[in-house]
Amino acid sequence: MGVGAVINAFFSTIVEIFLYCIALNQSKGKLVEGSMIGSVLGGVLLLPGTSMCGGAINRKTQRYNPASAGVSSTMLLYSMLAMMSPTILYEIYGQYEVECTACSPEIGGSDCRKCHFFQPSIVVDQLYLNYLRPFTVICAISLFLAYCIGLLFTLKTHAAMIWSTPVSAEKEKREFAIEVQSIKSSEQSSQHHHASRRPSLRPQQSSHHVSHSMVSHAQPSVSMQQQPEPAAGGHDAPNWSRTKSTTILLSATLLYATIAEILVDVVDDVLSAYPIHPKFLGLTIFALVPSTTEFVNAISFAMHGNVALSMEIGSAYALQVCLLQIPVVVLYSCYKNAGLTSVDSIVDGFGKFVTSFIQHGDEVSTANIDNMFTLIFPRWDFFAVMISVYMFTYIYAEGKSNYFKGSILILLYACILIGYYFAIEIDSTGLGMVKSFVMN
Repeated sequence: MGVGAVINAFFSTIVEIFLYCIALNQSKGKLVEGSMIGSVLGGVLLLPGTSMCGGAINRKTQRYNPASAGVSSTMLLYSMLAMMSPTILYEIYGQYEVECTACSPEIGGSDCRKCHFFQPSIVVDQLYLNYLRPFTVICAISLFLAYCIGLLFTLKTHAAMIWSTPVSAEKEKREFAIEVQSIKSSEQSSQHHHASRRPSLRPQQSSHHVSHSMVSHAQPSVSMQQQPEPAAGGHDAPNWSRTKSTTILLSATLLYATIAEILVDVVDDVLSAYPIHPKFLGLTIFALVPSTTEFVNAISFAMHGNVALSMEIGSAYALQVCLLQIPVVVLYSCYKNAGLTSVDSIVDGFGKFVTSFIQHGDEVSTANIDNMFTLIFPRWDFFAVMISVYMFTYIYAEGKSNYFKGSILILLYACILIGYYFAIEIDSTGLGMVKSFVMN
């Protein structure tokens, strides 16, 4: 089940990495930033929320292994801290600016001038080149190493502990109780057999009473044996061979990559036709469309009673965004902006990539922030992602699924998405300055 969840999320990850690299080549850094955050929010809020609500259609409550939930929660919390560490460093040591507005003719007086204190978006300065960018690369490498360690832990060394379900644990308890009861019944039967050979002054009804007692004691074990076990849920075993399945997966991935390239090419037409910010477009369309297969599979598995796989698909998708997509895109961004060309050899290219962190030259004036993925997010992104991951890990660690928890996750996703819309509007229109005049 774990391998299936990883494979299911891995092939969609390849498509999204290809999409992000094309977007960076076309100077759409805000689109990539919004897509990354939107993918994380969709993986920890919308996907598990819809899966829980879909699974509640046929079953009020479903259970899964809390041990697996604990591992996924730990990896999610680590990935969030490592991913947001450059943002924390920039919030502490980044520059702040004061923007003031002159007095308007409508407003008079000596104190009509208003100033606004804010922190601008990341710029390519000496702070970024000397400290933030190397720290970003270190965080990206640590995220990828955590991904490899997590795969080794969950799929090889501790797979039996992770993927055991509460149903199997209850089954083992019932089998042990049946075995103990059968031993007691055999001992009582042997004692009754020896007692029947000795003369006794008791009436013959006692033997009937003992046999009746044996039957009454044996009946619980029989009823326990005949008690139907809960179904495991899911679909039937596939009839495809490994070669056929691999071929279809690779073909579908190539087709999705082609569609992703077309999607990036038409972004400019969409932005010119509709008043949509590129980041909000990435939060919604670019984050949710490539993960459609994850949503369909997760809801389908939950409706068939296999909510454990549905939850694991959501957590695996969010983890692969943080532990695989982000490191690859960060390294690609640094490699692309290190002054490399297609004719450079591998050795020379790697040397330029390494020395670019030491010899900066005129990078401050020539670099374009829209061509880079800096792994430094605004404050609203930081708080929204951390709160969402905390809510998901809190609900996920309980080991139970119902429509109430799913509805809470969906409502939180809707609130955060609406908050993004207003936050982007405030940043783009400068309403923080207008608010000062309204209060007068």
